[in-house]
Amino acid sequence: MMNGIKRCEMFRAIRKRLCENNCIPFLEEGCPTPNRGCIGTCPDCDHWLERINALFDIKRRNGEEIDYSGIREIYDSFLDNERRIDINDESK
Repeated sequence: MMNGIKRCEMFRAIRKRLCENNCIPFLEEGCPTPNRGCIGTCPDCDHWLERINALFDIKRRNGEEIDYSGIREIYDSFLDNERRIDINDESK
């Protein structure tokens, strides 16, 4: 099971890729709660997601398509990494 920090990193990587793909400035800084038990999403994460979605709405209204390429690869990469960690833990 993916811990909160890894989940946060994955969601942040996905938001970053979405911004890069769609010419949106990526303005996020690091996780505001890494030492306070990040659960993987927080008000800051939600803010950035809402910002991206609002910009996507504008793009759609202007007839532009949203480029989601590479998102699945990020997701799969994080899951594969978690599986490797689980396998290594079980072999001890």
